[in-house]
Amino acid sequence: LVLDIAKNQQTLVAVGDRGHAFIYQDSWRQVSTPTQVLLTKAFFITPNKGWAVGHDATILHTQDAGLSWQLQMQSPEIEKPFLDILFFNEQNGIAIGAYGLFYRTQDGGRTWKSEYHQELLFEEDIAYLEELKAEDETLYLSERSTLLPHFNRILPVNDTTLIMVGELGLVATSIDEGRNWIKQDFLYEGSLFNVAVVSNTAFVMGLRGNVFRADLNLVDWRKVELPVDSTINAGIQLGEDTLRVVGNAGVI
Repeated sequence: LVLDIAKNQQTLVAVGDRGHAFIYQDSWRQVSTPTQVLLTKAFFITPNKGWAVGHDATILHTQDAGLSWQLQMQSPEIEKPFLDILFFNEQNGIAIGAYGLFYRTQDGGRTWKSEYHQELLFEEDIAYLEELKAEDETLYLSERSTLLPHFNRILPVNDTTLIMVGELGLVATSIDEGRNWIKQDFLYEGSLFNVAVVSNTAFVMGLRGNVFRADLNLVDWRKVELPVDSTINAGIQLGEDTLRVVGNAGVI
């Protein structure tokens, strides 16, 4: 199982099951990694420097375009996977994942610190946690770790704005590199798996053929009618104004 391919100039790096990583230059070949967990996403900030993330809260780093990988973080006790990673420059980046998993680095990944984004909870969950904290600190911490939705994908839509999508119709935006988020009152309550930007339009996509579009203000979302109801997993820009999406059951 291979879950992601990152393009790095003329090189491709693919990652997937059991820590497998592959690099394509003139042909595909496997490279070793220091883990056997499922890797879910890869990202490059320069031609040589990149990261991959996966289960057991794993973060890998490469400084030679994917030829070799070093372990920066792995925490099986968290019992959550990272699902996406984004760097703003060589030093500053964030990794996101299941049940609100959110980590930040400011030193190129040498250290990662957890952030809890309570602003993305439902109001009733915030009230519930406040009551629980006063009654049972241990139960509060346990509940707190599972109430946030899965953060599935994060993407910059311009120089200042990030968009993040996830479970329960989560669409959130940030203008400070993800330190604070504004949760939108979105028109769909199912899971959203990906984001794509084509020209001046953003698309979010998810379960049962649900795709929505908005301009880059990311406010006035409208549903896109598809001729299928298969889950849409990803989209990519082709040319100046064309979007191609792919989904379950071999849908293209």
